[in-house]
Amino acid sequence: VPRAPGAPDHRVLGLRATGTLRQLRYQLAYAEQTDHADAPATVDANYLRLQLSLAGLPITPTLGYERLGGDGTYGFRFPLATNHAFQGWADVFLVTPPGGVVDRYLKLSGKAGPVRLTAAYHDLRADQGDADYGREIDLSVAVPVTEQLSLLAKAADYRARTFAVDTRRLWLQAAFAFD
Repeated sequence: VPRAPGAPDHRVLGLRATGTLRQLRYQLAYAEQTDHADAPATVDANYLRLQLSLAGLPITPTLGYERLGGDGTYGFRFPLATNHAFQGWADVFLVTPPGGVVDRYLKLSGKAGPVRLTAAYHDLRADQGDADYGREIDLSVAVPVTEQLSLLAKAADYRARTFAVDTRRLWLQAAFAFD
């Protein structure tokens, strides 16, 4: 019997490469997730991430492609990860759908004085089949108030097409660092 319902054992083996070629930063990752121990044979998916960004500009553009494989029965999972940072901040894809998810994204980040600004666009589709899940826009503003106090505002707007429902989220955060 699995440890918890819906949480079968699995084994993950992968590779990750990051680097910089002049101003071009790259990130490549690939992993295979297969059944292990008491897992059913349906645990079989792969993961692929390709990301390029251009450094040294006032605004850093990032293009990415991330695929969490799915076969209609099982989708690649990150059981110990902070999935909020991926597939959009609306957290619609905290658990990978059985059909998997393909995220094609564009992110722009930069600074205006001490203020950090980020905008991202996600085109989200199924890995298996032709389902068009939806689109998401994410925005964030981070402002240092003092050396110890900083403020953060984040917004996410997911527009569903064939997966989940339209979702909007807003975060307001204050962080205080003790020295």
